[in-house]
Amino acid sequence: MDQPVSFASNHSFLRPACLDLNGELETEVTNKTLCIGTGFGLSKAPPNHNRSLVPSEIAYLYPLMFRNVLRELRLKLDNHQNCRNLFKILKVTEKQFCMASKNEHNYAYNGDSGGPLQCHISGKWIQVGVMWGGSPRISIFQKIYKYADFIERISGYKLIQDCASLNSVFK
Repeated sequence: MDQPVSFASNHSFLRPACLDLNGELETEVTNKTLCIGTGFGLSKAPPNHNRSLVPSEIAYLYPLMFRNVLRELRLKLDNHQNCRNLFKILKVTEKQFCMASKNEHNYAYNGDSGGPLQCHISGKWIQVGVMWGGSPRISIFQKIYKYADFIERISGYKLIQDCASLNSVFK
């Protein structure tokens, strides 16, 4: 970005993300919780090839397949053991969790990696995960709270532990 983002009152629709630093994902999110993933990933699967393509190759070879508009997708929590069984080669760990698409025709896919997953928990939108990988119907996310120390160490920022205090700072 050319300049820092302003959270001033004339841009009241902008808010910093509230991060799940306390493991709310483990205690508050069920398969009925409203969760939204966002990204610019592929709008359709690439044609079959003799080998898998990395996203940069896909972007070069198939520029029309990537979205130029940020999209959102409703996802629901998937059973962790089922996810581990499905992705044996990827070795889904306890620092990860899986979400399933609520719509069989839309899913998080190539190009969505690094995108946020936010869930509506106790009246607040909380980012609980970051897209890591997956398949057309099941997506694997990294658990934010498992990486809080890493985020603070690398970014140099002290993360706010309480979402209520975060929201009151920017009112």
